[in-house]
Amino acid sequence: MRSFIRRQIVSGMTDEQILDILKQRYGSAILGDTPYNADTYFLWITPIFLAVIITVFMALKLGRLKKSAQ
Repeated sequence: MRSFIRRQIVSGMTDEQILDILKQRYGSAILGDTPYNADTYFLWITPIFLAVIITVFMALKLGRLKKSAQ
């Protein structure tokens, strides 16, 4: 991959041209930037959903610990 990019730079291609070639070959995932669309909602929502669940679980657990300590 590095040698490919190096060859493209030496041949005079711009960054945008190189990125376009890489996106055509490997898809937009090569850029490490997940698009926000209907196909990727699960990827975007899952971390938020897990954070909410963990926060609620911890709050309930701490509440029970405080009650049992009294």
